[in-house]
Order: sequence, then C-alpha cells, then structure tokens
Amino acid sequence: MGVKLTKRVVEAAEPAQRDQYLWDAEVKGFGLKITPAVRKVFVFQYRMGGRGARTERYTIGEYRSPYTVDGARGEAVRLLAEVKAGRNPADGKRRSESARTRLFGGVTAEFIERHAKPNTRDWRKTEYLLRRDVLPFWSTRPVREITRPDVIELIDRVADRGARIHANRVLAAVRVLFNWALSRGVIEASPAAGVKAPGAEAVRERVLSEDELRQVWRAAEVTPYPFGPFFKLLIVTAQRRDEVAGMRWSEIDEARALWTIPGDRAKNGRAHEVPLSAPALDVLRSLPRLDGSDLVFTTNGQASISGFSKAKARLDRASGVGLTERDEWRVHDLRRTVTTFMAGMEIAPHVVDKLLNHVSGTIRGVAAVYNRHSYTDERRRALDAWARRLAAIVATESVGNVVAFAR
Repeated sequence: MGVKLTKRVVEAAEPAQRDQYLWDAEVKGFGLKITPAVRKVFVFQYRMGGRGARTERYTIGEYRSPYTVDGARGEAVRLLAEVKAGRNPADGKRRSESARTRLFGGVTAEFIERHAKPNTRDWRKTEYLLRRDVLPFWSTRPVREITRPDVIELIDRVADRGARIHANRVLAAVRVLFNWALSRGVIEASPAAGVKAPGAEAVRERVLSEDELRQVWRAAEVTPYPFGPFFKLLIVTAQRRDEVAGMRWSEIDEARALWTIPGDRAKNGRAHEVPLSAPALDVLRSLPRLDGSDLVFTTNGQASISGFSKAKARLDRASGVGLTERDEWRVHDLRRTVTTFMAGMEIAPHVVDKLLNHVSGTIRGVAAVYNRHSYTDERRRALDAWARRLAAIVATESVGNVVAFAR
C-alpha cells in the first residue's frame, strides 16, 4: 500500500540507515527515495514487457532541485504513458544525456560529413572557417553549453582584428551549423539566433573600364602559363573563376567549338554548354598538355590551379590596375564587366542569363518551367560579338601589338 505523496509527507520523511522508499498511491511506479544523507529524490519504477521482466528505476530529480511534488508526479504520469506505449524512458534519458555531453568538435565533424559535403559545393570554405576561427575556442566545449554571448564574443574576436567581412562569413557558417544541430535534436535552441553580422556588405558594382580591361588583357599576354591564358579565357568566356580553373580537356569539343561544364562542376549543379569563340579556341590551342592529365590549367597534372590572389597581384603589377583601394578589382569583376559590355551592345538579357548559367534570370515563373530552349546559337553570336568588341578595345592605341582576334 502506498500513500499519496504531498509536500507535508515528503518534508516529514525521516532518513534511515539505508535508502528508504515511499510509493505514491495515485500514480503507479511514482515514489520518493530518502537516503541516509537526507537527500529526497523522486523516482519512477516500471517494467518493460510484463510481470516477468526486470524492474527498472528512473530518477526524476531531487525534491526542490528543481521538482515540487506535483511537478514530479506530472513527470511520472508522462513516463508511465511512455511505458504503456512500449517506449523505455531510460533510452530517451540516455539519448538526452548523450546530447548534453556532445562536444562542439564532434558535432562540427558530423555537420561537415552529413550536411556540408552532400549539400554545398563550397563546403571546404565552411570547413576552413570553422577550423580556423571557431574550433580553437569551442572544440572541447559541450555544444549545449554554448550561449549567445559566446557567439557574440567569438564574432567580435574576428571583427576586432580588422576582418569584419570575414567575421560575417564565420557567423554565417556557425549559424548554419547550429540550425542543423537544432534540426537533429542535438540542441534545443540556436545560440546564433538573433546575432547581427558585424560588417555591412555592399553589393559589388565594380566594372572595369575599357582602358583597365585593355591593361589586364595585355598583362595576361605577357604572363606565362597557367595564369596568363587563364585570365584571358575568363574574359572571352565570361564563366566563373573556379569553373574555368577546373576545365578538363575531355569537356572541350573543338570540332563543335563547344565547352560543356558538367553539373558536378557547375555552381548551380546544372550542366552548362559554353560556345567557344575564335579567341577562346586560340587560347586553348596555345596551351601545353601534361601527359596523363585531363586538366587544362595545372602545374603538376594532379590538381587544378589555385592561388588566385597571388596570381592577380602579379597581374596587377604588370598592368598597373588595382594598385589603389579606390581602383581595386577582383577576379569575379571580369565576369560582371563582360556582362555590362554585352548590355551596352544590346545583347538580350535572357541570352546573357543563359550564357552566365544563372538559374533565376529574366525568364521566371511558369515561363521558366516551359521554356527549355538553350539559346545556344544566340549565345554563340553573343560571344562572337563580344570577341570583336574586345579586339577593338585591346587594339586601341597599340603600336605593333594588335591582337589577332576575329578571323
């Protein structure tokens, strides 16, 4: 026989030489354990599988730390419902305790493998940000103990070294990680929620002038393989930096003057055909081929080129462009520059969108669903027209150094 556990009963319970139990008369399995050290702990006792099964005991929590009698009884009712539904409360508790003790470093490794790698093409950038700016401070901390002030302190640390835009990137990576952890039940709330980015980012609008583009082209002409031809191909194709850098010989159909970027190399995951103008083909025909390597731009035959910042700095020194903060340009600005010139040449926006392989462009909604036309001929004419325009730009004011472009 049990007694109804009330505040008066619990406070009146006296310790003995060994653990004593008082069982509640209202909720089956709900009880109070009184230890010789005068600790009073609410428990729940149950069997999984009927009378013959082993009795298990689940610790709800200590009286007033934080449980009241009614609060503990309510938890016991919930646990009893779990047992009746065939779920062992101990399993859920073990999972909860495991989640509480999971370290940030282990969660980060799982996040990279389970989320970043399968779902994002630039997962290496995310991994780099986390390894450089986050793991040195949080790697051995339980992920559930990281708070919003911790996130703010971390981001401020990056911003205070003068890298405010980089701090934005770190915050974005941390926010995605915590949102993923939240969706997996690893944490109950994201400590990055509501944290503001420290640096205001303006949309890039830098477009090279005709004179700057001329200087860049001429500097590329005197820059040896691989980066000189690489910059020239960026300009004549208007394709993305990493897609050009990773170009394979097997992707090029010289007979059709066509370069096909496979979906696994395209930023948006969609295969993309790039018509090759005469100067693009001339650049490719001038390049060396490393035995046994399919890479167009490589120094060792094993990996495509990298180190773009250093390569651009060398190009700047040769061209005189980008030597001041006001005039600074980036490699991606070449793509924007070509697009801007094409707009001035009155090339249709939807053709330019197709040329750039933009997923969302001028053709949207229902029209985008039904309009699957590739505009290959229109894109070829656009790139040929751009080649002629570029030839005129490069040839201006040149003395005995006119580039042989259009045939």
